Amino acid sequence: MQISKRNGTTEAYGADKIKRAMGAAFASVGSVLADDEADRLVAGIERAMADVAVNGAVAVEDVQDLVERALMEANHYQELKSYILYREDRARKRAARERLCAQLPG
Repeated sequence: MQISKRNGTTEAYGADKIKRAMGAAFASVGSVLADDEADRLVAGIERAMADVAVNGAVAVEDVQDLVERALMEANHYQELKSYILYREDRARKRAARERLCAQLPG
C-alpha cells in the first residue's frame, strides 16, 4: 500500500511511523504503549485503510483520522487528545509556513 503525502508524492506504507506517532502521544501524557497494544491498534488501522484507499493509496490525513478513531475506540482518551493537539499544532505551523512562502518574491 502507498501513502499519498500532502505535497502530492507517494511513499510506501510503514507501520513503524504509526507506532512511533502513537508512542509519542502515549509518552506525552506519561503512558507507555505496549508492543502488543500497538500491534493490535495498527492491525485495526490497516484493515480500515483498505476501505479508504484510492488506487492503492491512502491519504496521510485519512491515516491520521484512522489513528484517532483507533485510539478513541480503545478508550485511550488522554493519548487521543494529545495526538489531536499535536496534529492541530502541525497544521497551524504548516499553514504559517505556506503563508510565508506565498509572500516571498519569486
